[in-house]
Amino acid sequence: MKKIIFLFLMFSGIVFAKWEVETGYTTDGEPLTSFKTYNTTPITNYLSETDTNFLSEINDLSESDKKLLEEIIKPLYPYINIGVNVDYLGYSVVTIVHLGIKEGDSLVLIVTDNEGNDMRCTFHDDDIEDYQIRMTAGRSTVLTKMLYNGKSAKLMKNFKPIATFDLKGIKQVMQKHVGKSYWYKYKLND
Repeated sequence: MKKIIFLFLMFSGIVFAKWEVETGYTTDGEPLTSFKTYNTTPITNYLSETDTNFLSEINDLSESDKKLLEEIIKPLYPYINIGVNVDYLGYSVVTIVHLGIKEGDSLVLIVTDNEGNDMRCTFHDDDIEDYQIRMTAGRSTVLTKMLYNGKSAKLMKNFKPIATFDLKGIKQVMQKHVGKSYWYKYKLND
C-alpha cells in the first residue's frame, strides 16, 4: 500500500492541477455543488523517509498502470472541497481532507491572496476530525471568501506545512456554475 501511495503522489501534481466540479446532496437531501482542488505539495515533503527503490518501480510502470494507480489513490489524496447550496439564500460548507489530520490537532490554513497577503484561518475543535476538517455552514462563510479570493493555501500542522493547494481558477469555475445565484451575487461577493 505504501508503494501505491508513493506512486500516486509522484504523478498527482500533473493530474490534479484543475478544479473538479461535482453535484450531490447533503444528508438532509439539499442539493450541493462542490468545487474540489487537490494538494500540490512535492512528493519529497511526504516521503522523505521512504525507500528510494520506489523511484525505479515508478519508471517500470506502463502509462495505463500509472493512470489506474492515479484513480485508485485519488480518494486518499489531500484536497479542499467547497460545497455550495444555492437554494433560497444559499450557504457554503468547506471540507479539507488529509490522512495526517487527527482529532485534537492544532491546524492552521494560510491562504495567500492575489496581492501576496497571507490570511490565517484557525479551526474550531468541533471542525477537526480524524482525516478531515469539516466546517459547517455557519462557520465556513469567511473561509469560503478567503479561498475564493486566494491564489494558494497551505495547511499547517504544528507549524509545519502538510499540504499546499493551488486556488487559481476558482472564481471562473464558481461563476460558471453558481454565478447566477443569490448566494454568489450577494453573499460571496458582498
